[in-house]
This record gives sequence, structure tokens and C-alpha cells, in this order.
Amino acid sequence: MIVSLVLLVITIIYSAFIFWCMKGWKKNAGHGKRSNISLRTIDVIIAIRNEERTILRLLEQLSVQSYVKSNFKIVVVDDHSTDNSVAIVNNFFKSHSDINGILLNAEGTGKKAAMAQAIRQSEAEFILTTDGDCIVGENWIRSMCEPFSDPEISFVAGPVLLTGGSGLISILQRMEMIGLTGIAGASILNHRAMMCNGANLCFRKSAYDKVQGYTGSAFASGDDTQLMRKFHSENPKQLTFVKSVSAIVKSHSEQKHWFILAATSSVGNENSVYAFVLYCFYCCCFVVCSCRFVSRIDSIFFLSEAKVDFYFSHPH
Repeated sequence: MIVSLVLLVITIIYSAFIFWCMKGWKKNAGHGKRSNISLRTIDVIIAIRNEERTILRLLEQLSVQSYVKSNFKIVVVDDHSTDNSVAIVNNFFKSHSDINGILLNAEGTGKKAAMAQAIRQSEAEFILTTDGDCIVGENWIRSMCEPFSDPEISFVAGPVLLTGGSGLISILQRMEMIGLTGIAGASILNHRAMMCNGANLCFRKSAYDKVQGYTGSAFASGDDTQLMRKFHSENPKQLTFVKSVSAIVKSHSEQKHWFILAATSSVGNENSVYAFVLYCFYCCCFVVCSCRFVSRIDSIFFLSEAKVDFYFSHPH
């Protein structure tokens, strides 16, 4: 009897949450009268650490953006890389004189400190952030900046999907990311922002300064969600989410369980063992939940990139 009651309560809560997400996700985020957004200045900020295998691909994709080249600058902040990342970035900027780009050496340690340093030095009207291992389309900058044609909008989050890999872990990671993207978009459009992804964010520099940016947090991680919460506390309606194929940022899925195993065996400390056990527990729970609710999740967040792309291109 008690077990049945608990399951009933969980089902009701789960169903209510799903319907709430559906309501938010189906909202058509209108942004008022369109203006010539390409006239606005933008700094694309990328904090990197040991990204020699992927940073060149991203820089090449940024060099062919449909956005007016003279109005955006690529700012790469090196967070103490020990590989050839710095040399690759320098060589790229030297060989692409038509691209406005700069390489900064991080003064502090960690992504948040690197991002804060670059934003502090920026003179652009908008800040657009992504990661060094990401893939972007040629209309990415334009798509992420279009919502700012509405003067009320100050913070824009975009979709992030995982690609690559064919194993069970990779499939679960892609499912998880699609679900998180759906929840992020739905919660933002419902004016109850819960999360976002720093690999695809854009915001007004003036609004960032007004909320005092990344200051006030002692944590080195979580820079994206913490910043979003500051904007949300100021005014939930100044946040929006872009449902567009051209705004999608893709990142390669990693076999995280091997990284955790390596960390556990090499470090051998209590924290690493705890992280490994916690991750195993998480995987087990996720598999069980996926098997139970996969049909319901599929109807909202979709489980394939093809369906996601179709839905983004046909917003309701």
C-alpha cells in the first residue's frame, strides 16, 4: 500500500513536470520587430585548455560566419594549456588577416576566471560564449543575436547537442543532453530558468556588468548556471531560448566512465573513488529511468538529432 502510494505520487509529480515542460517548450518566443542585428558588435569568447585537437576546427567555422566580419571579434583565452593549443591559435590568426582575433593568457586559474578576464576587457555590445571542442554552423552568431532585436532581452541560451560515439554510454549521454536541453529551454521560456549550457550563451555586456558578472561565487565551476540565475533574479523576462537549427552547437560525446576510471586509478584518493561510485550509481539509475519513461520522453525531447533538427526548424 505504501509503495503504491509513493509510486502514485512520483507519477503525478513526473507527469506534472512533463506537462509543464511541454507548455514552455511549445511557446513561440517572439522578439518584437527585427532590426539589423549585424550592425551590433560581438565578442565570441572561448576559454581553452589543451584543445589542440579541436580548436582549429572551431576557428575555421567562425571564420566563415554569415555575420559581418568587421563587427565580431574572436577572443581566445588560454587557461594554462600544456599542449600546442597556443601555437595553433596564433598561427590561425596570422594566416587569417581578415579575421579580428586575439589570444589572451589567463591571469587566474579555471574557466570562470578566464571568461571574466576576457569579458572585463571587452568593449563589444554583446558577449557570445562557446567551448574549444564545439562545432557551430555558419549562421550561429546571427541566430544567437537575433533575439536582441527585442530591447527587453538581455540573456539568450541556445541548444547544445552531443555527437559521435556508438556505444551505450555515448547513446545515454546524447539522450541526457537532449533532455537537459529540453528542460533548459522549457524552463527559460516559462520564466522559471533552471539551467543552461555555457557552450552556447549570449548576453548584453551592459547587463552582465549590472549583475556584476561572475563575482559573488566561491565555486570554480557552474559559471553558466550561476550567471543565468543572476540575470533571472534581476528580471526573468529578459531571458530567452533560441529554438533554431542554425543556433545548435554540437560537442563530441566522451566515454566519461573511462576518464573516471583513469582518474581513480591514477589519483587513488577518496574523492576520486567517491566520484567513480557516484557515477556508476547515476548510470544505473539513468538506464532504469530511461527504460521506464523512454516513450514519454521521446514525445517531448526526442532521441535523435534528426528529430531535434526538425523540431527546431518547426517551432510551435
